[in-house]
Amino acid sequence: MKRVLLLILLCSSLLVVSSSTDGFPKVQYSAYIFASHPSINITCNADFIDQGWSGDGSPDDPFLIQNLDITSNVTCIRIADTTACFIIRDCQLESFWDEDYALGYDAIQLYNVSNGVLENCDIYGSASCIFLVDCNNTEVRGCRLRSISATGLCGIRLQECRILENNIPQSGMEGVVLMDGNDIDFTDNQISDSHQSGVHLCNLSRCMIADNAVSSCNGHGMHLGEILDSSVFGNSITLNGEYGLCAHAITSSFVNNTVTENHGYGIDLEGSGNNLYGNIIGGNGASNARDRGSNNTWDDSVSLGNAWDDYTGFGSYAIEGEAGSIDRYPSTVPGVIGPALILMVLAAGILAIPLLYFLLKRVRLRHMQPSSDAKSGPLVCGSWSG
Repeated sequence: MKRVLLLILLCSSLLVVSSSTDGFPKVQYSAYIFASHPSINITCNADFIDQGWSGDGSPDDPFLIQNLDITSNVTCIRIADTTACFIIRDCQLESFWDEDYALGYDAIQLYNVSNGVLENCDIYGSASCIFLVDCNNTEVRGCRLRSISATGLCGIRLQECRILENNIPQSGMEGVVLMDGNDIDFTDNQISDSHQSGVHLCNLSRCMIADNAVSSCNGHGMHLGEILDSSVFGNSITLNGEYGLCAHAITSSFVNNTVTENHGYGIDLEGSGNNLYGNIIGGNGASNARDRGSNNTWDDSVSLGNAWDDYTGFGSYAIEGEAGSIDRYPSTVPGVIGPALILMVLAAGILAIPLLYFLLKRVRLRHMQPSSDAKSGPLVCGSWSG
């Protein structure tokens, strides 16, 4: 019995979720007890060995930094100029504000790194949570990020990197900033309540931007600048303070996105040769869409366009803007009664009024006529005697 109780207590202690004094919850992602550790600085492959990290740096046995709790007034983990494979996993990291110098620090910095993985970490940055520069084949997956004064995740000059399944509930500036890179997979992330735009991607090519949820940010939901040959697919962009999706793109596709209830334009598009279809667009403040580019196609050129909450149900849908674009195969937003259906119902009601009047008149006349069974003959009045 004592062993059972001890096991229950041990399991309970491993599932505890503590809270810091500023209200930012520290979620323990693994079933291990976190070990308190000072900040880490690695400047070459040999440092992994010299500092005693397990693994040999190969793809089959990467160096492993795991289950650490690091709280520091400088950067918690900094890795630079490495090519060895490594994983930072299941850590709690917090870089707090340096009151003496009024400075904030990034929680994690990776510079000129290849073959790194950062996963399942709970990260609080007094500046950015994660700062990546000149990284190749590097992955950030399943982390929860909150930045007090900068971005949740900032990446510059990234090649073949993956940003997947992260949760960024609050950032002092943008939730995610990625600049100058190619072949980036940015998928299944949740970004909300950023002080500026939720996602800001600039000068990227051959990227997948898919199945992300961006909501309730003060700026644009997604701000895409100079995006080339990329796919923007299946994203939900709602309730943002400026435009939902503001994009300058070339030969890219925007398919099956939901862009609703943003304060400004739903989609504001510049650039050329882009294809947009299967999107649900509605309830946006300024207008649902504007096209200021050229040669952009707002349907699949066969039978599928976009769903609009203000589509009348008749003919094509004109896109605002000097491009003069149209959606040739539009539809109404599912579950929304479109203007065409409202007009049809009103017309049917108006036409039904004279028909109903005629039917009622016929019924009244029939009731006023004598029955065919009544006896015919003169009306005889009887006498009354007292």
